[in-house]
Amino acid sequence: MSRTANKAANESGLSPLRVAWIRFKKHKLSLFAAGVILFLILLALTAPLITPYERDAVDPSQRFSKPSAKHWLGTDDMGRDVLTRLIYGAQASLAVGLVSTGISILIGVTLGAISGYFGGVVDNLIMRLVDIFMCFPFFSWLS
Repeated sequence: MSRTANKAANESGLSPLRVAWIRFKKHKLSLFAAGVILFLILLALTAPLITPYERDAVDPSQRFSKPSAKHWLGTDDMGRDVLTRLIYGAQASLAVGLVSTGISILIGVTLGAISGYFGGVVDNLIMRLVDIFMCFPFFSWLS
């Protein structure tokens, strides 16, 4: 938050988090995007309750059927409902996003705490290590 926002928060008696929430509510596009994200999360979490088909239910007689009232997005090459598979796929995407963010936070907080506590040579060493990794943003050393 900027200094002027902090100053305004201190003068008005509001917390910086409250000021951020008030500013967030003013932007209709932000509220719409938050609503879409919350809807997709809710959809992914309630997938077994709202989908009429099993995730891997195969029906060869329905192969490549077009969108209809029975299959809103049609079916794939094995007769599986595309919408059902899309909703269940959101679960996997949500899990990957949360786990990767959690790992990044864990590593970042740990390295930041070590760097802040020890400072000096240790801080410079950690910063050079981070610089090396940031030189290759698309470099995938895990695969």
